[in-house]
Amino acid sequence: MATEWEDALVFIDSSVVKAHRAAAEQIKVYAVLNALGRPLRLTISGEQLNDNKMIDCLLNWSKPPLAIAADKA
Repeated sequence: MATEWEDALVFIDSSVVKAHRAAAEQIKVYAVLNALGRPLRLTISGEQLNDNKMIDCLLNWSKPPLAIAADKA
């Protein structure tokens, strides 16, 4: 039952990451976390990709959560 509760609410967010200060390229890391902050899924894309383009990849599972919290981006 605890596992069901942990995965009933998920949070989605992304962040732009550089390897180091002099790096030319940046990547975007997307994370789906459960209610305890544990990662359920991680995905990497190019920096210029809009977050809504990745939603299918992040939410493609057989049993969807009861609620999803994400920002407007």
